[in-house]
Amino acid sequence: MTDRRRRQRATDRFGGPFARAVLVVMILGALGFSAISYRTDWVRTSRAYVDDVVAPIQGVVAIPFAALRSGARGLSDHFDVHSENQRLKEENARLRAWYELSSAMRSKMERYEKLLALNPDPAAQVVTARVIGETSGPFVKTRLVNAGSTDGVEPGQAVLTETWLIGRIVTAGRSSSRVLLLKDLNSRVPVMAERNGARAILAGDNSDRPKIEFLRTGHGLVNGDRIVTSGDAGQLPRGLVIGEAVVDRGGAWRVRLYGDDAPVDYVRVVRFTFPSPPEDEIAVPEIGAAGGGESDAAGRTANAGGAG
Repeated sequence: MTDRRRRQRATDRFGGPFARAVLVVMILGALGFSAISYRTDWVRTSRAYVDDVVAPIQGVVAIPFAALRSGARGLSDHFDVHSENQRLKEENARLRAWYELSSAMRSKMERYEKLLALNPDPAAQVVTARVIGETSGPFVKTRLVNAGSTDGVEPGQAVLTETWLIGRIVTAGRSSSRVLLLKDLNSRVPVMAERNGARAILAGDNSDRPKIEFLRTGHGLVNGDRIVTSGDAGQLPRGLVIGEAVVDRGGAWRVRLYGDDAPVDYVRVVRFTFPSPPEDEIAVPEIGAAGGGESDAAGRTANAGGAG
């Protein structure tokens, strides 16, 4: 019992304050050496010498690890390229199938047109122009293009990007023209759903998504239906792609314009030649001429009676 108490006292004497004192001295020594290392030339020289000796060894040791990292990155890139290649192959196969189907449908449609003796679609003349100005405000949505009447541009002609309809020509000068966009408050275009032919009017309201108005009853729309021009009223030809039908928060149908998906720098002004209406081809006799004929006939009859 006595020896145990002695060992406990020794431990308390050397393990408590003594250990703390040694720890403090070691910390102070380390701080002092660190301070000296930044201020003493021989320490900096020694450290530089050690770095020169150790650096080649570290470089040799790091080579396998660098090779492993490079190999891991290469393997990851290989798998990424492989998966991307597979995705592109699948997409290419789908596009090829759609191409074959569209080619078959086109040839079939051409045969049907010949059998039915259908008149061809209106001929189109295209003028390429560059957008040189944009007017966007609370009451107007137009763009200015650098093609005018000297280039064959006239009011009413369709204006498209590479694929999508964005508006119509409203005024045409000699070297410039103004395009009324589909989302302008004054824009009204007859449209239809490509899926079921549902007719409606696309009415601009100066928002990014114009409204679908006067939708005929019994012809429902589905979210995502592609909206194209219907060709009604002889303003625009049938089938120009505009956008897709979406429902707003209030439950009304609107159109997300495909032409807004990317900046528009160049446009195509397309002039379609429509057949003239029949009333323009019939010569209507003038009323005055017809009346004069009747009075002459009456005069001749009266003269004949007086002579008799």
